[in-house]
Amino acid sequence: MAKIWGRLGMEGICIGAALYTFARMKPVLSLFVLSLSWGQEILLRRVQVGQKITEEPAKSPSNASVRLVFVGQVLDSTTKEPLSGAYVRVPGSVIGAVTDEKGFFRIPTTLRSPIEVEVSFVGYTTRRLTLNPLPEGSPTAPILLAPEDIVGQEVVISASRVEEKLLRSPVQVMQLSGVAIRSSPAVVSAQTLSFLPGVDVIYSSFTFPVVNTRGFNFTQNPRFINRVDGVEMQSTALNVPVLTFTAPPDLDVANVEVIAGPASALYGPNAFNGAMLTTLKDPFQYPGLSAQVRIGVNHLANYQRDPAPLYDVQARYAHTWRNRLGIKLAVHGLLGEDWRATDTTDRGVYAGAVPPYTTAGSWNPGYLPINGYGYDARALIQGVPFADGRPMPAFYLSRTGWIEPDLVSTRTQIGKVTGGVFYRFTDQLQGQLTFHLASGRTVYQDNTRYALQDFVLMAYKAELTHARGFFRVYAIREDGGRSMSLWVLGANLLNTVKPHTAWFTHYLLAYGGYLDMSMSAADKAAFAAHYGFAVPQMGDHAAARRLADSDTRFLATLPTAAPVAGCS
Repeated sequence: MAKIWGRLGMEGICIGAALYTFARMKPVLSLFVLSLSWGQEILLRRVQVGQKITEEPAKSPSNASVRLVFVGQVLDSTTKEPLSGAYVRVPGSVIGAVTDEKGFFRIPTTLRSPIEVEVSFVGYTTRRLTLNPLPEGSPTAPILLAPEDIVGQEVVISASRVEEKLLRSPVQVMQLSGVAIRSSPAVVSAQTLSFLPGVDVIYSSFTFPVVNTRGFNFTQNPRFINRVDGVEMQSTALNVPVLTFTAPPDLDVANVEVIAGPASALYGPNAFNGAMLTTLKDPFQYPGLSAQVRIGVNHLANYQRDPAPLYDVQARYAHTWRNRLGIKLAVHGLLGEDWRATDTTDRGVYAGAVPPYTTAGSWNPGYLPINGYGYDARALIQGVPFADGRPMPAFYLSRTGWIEPDLVSTRTQIGKVTGGVFYRFTDQLQGQLTFHLASGRTVYQDNTRYALQDFVLMAYKAELTHARGFFRVYAIREDGGRSMSLWVLGANLLNTVKPHTAWFTHYLLAYGGYLDMSMSAADKAAFAAHYGFAVPQMGDHAAARRLADSDTRFLATLPTAAPVAGCS
């Protein structure tokens, strides 16, 4: 199935195509999207006429070996403390840098004339100034930024696809910086969004936070989109948000913007409940090596299990050559134990049964626990007589299923790798090839319990970015691996071990007293020797269930039992 759509407006043109394919035995989704945008000037500022940033031939051989850079240190004008994470860029181009922990920045260049740059930082007044190219190691004068008391001056792009002040945004937009995300104690970065007003995060498991806005608290929330560097990271194969797999490593996140309201005009009908847009770090602006290790303990007050350790390891490396070619690679590993779903409360409905079988509880033959799997193979038994001719009381009968620890492990293992190659063709044109690969295992709760086993999500993107627009192509592929619904798994396992019809038949033959009345004393002795318990008596639910759950093929060897059990 394929869908093609287009839209023409003030901000430009968007063209897309989707192609769905399914591999044999495993759900696989491939999504291809082509985007083209050309219209309003995104940077809202112009480059000086004739200005170049990175290309200028050396004027003489004596100067050819001198490496020049635009350098400086950004400080708070009041406290004189360095501002780490301030953005220094050349207006109207793709050239820029981010200050390090001491407030220093460095932009390599071959230009020998001054150039205008813009320095910005959240909570401070943006400043423009002229810098002169200097040889490596030259002392520089500090650049002072004044604190800004007006809230809402941060620059966002999610509300209208062009840069604008937060207060001027037509819809409610919240923004989290990469520093805030990395310093958050949350296990998954999406959990940090719960600190924002108008944003609710509910948890299907500790690795499955579901972001909701506008009061829509739903475990799936399909009308909320998640875009990472322009790639819509949705799991169509599972139809649930898989932020744990789609979210990039925290160390590679520059900022996250959340629209807590309808965004369908810009991002399509799936953005009716809002949108989350994550911007990743560019290797030219964020070079170097960084690493982060977090260790914790969960299940401290859980009576169901002992405390379990939690490990979160991340690393990122980025490098550039001559401010033209850049690469980056980020890895993330998460290892822990999720909570166990062990609620044994009976959720069965007993309409049509007669007392005492109308009362819920584990003693009831129709027992249907909340976190039981396979018990849904259930039927209302009525109008069936006992072996002596008396009618059986109407009751519900369910198969003996499993609880969660019997079927799957709650151990969570998730690994992610993101990276890319970047190249600046000119000062205003940059190309990139990036990828995102995530795989692992975890469990989560929806209308029933699900287990993701060997789940794989891959995303690839090729993009050309210009100061006035971009051209983007990306593809997403999913492989469900051995993922399963525990409800379906439990029922299918029971039916494989013994078909449902055979199980219910053997239960009623034992409960109704048909086996007991038809078997000879010799066969009863052989039965007891083989099974380790006596032939079930009429009206004994526990004994009947015990026999039905057993391997009843031995009944075919007993002359007086085989005809009754249907084994003759």
